[in-house]
Amino acid sequence: MRSPGRMASHYAPRPRAILADRRELPRAITAAEGPVALIALAGPALPAAHRVIQKPADANGYASSLYRALRDADAAHAILIVIEKPPSGGPDAESWRAIHDRLSRATAPRG
Repeated sequence: MRSPGRMASHYAPRPRAILADRRELPRAITAAEGPVALIALAGPALPAAHRVIQKPADANGYASSLYRALRDADAAHAILIVIEKPPSGGPDAESWRAIHDRLSRATAPRG
């Protein structure tokens, strides 16, 4: 049965989106040839041409604001969305796995 939530591209924003470890963020941002929207737990200061969307560090808060963050990043007219990889373990490991699944869909290459 086909369901939009099961499709690989269901969570994909219009601009290309990539996942990056915290230490990879500066390189990913500076490599872009235009404005970037950064979705991060605690984003670095960026030039005015870029947009930082800060996410809560707890899994429930992150999950409940994920789609809003992707829509805000879309609305920022960025050529690239860089998403800091959130945690994956701890007491909320199952919730973080679900978030990682949604992020993998948002960053999946489109064909």
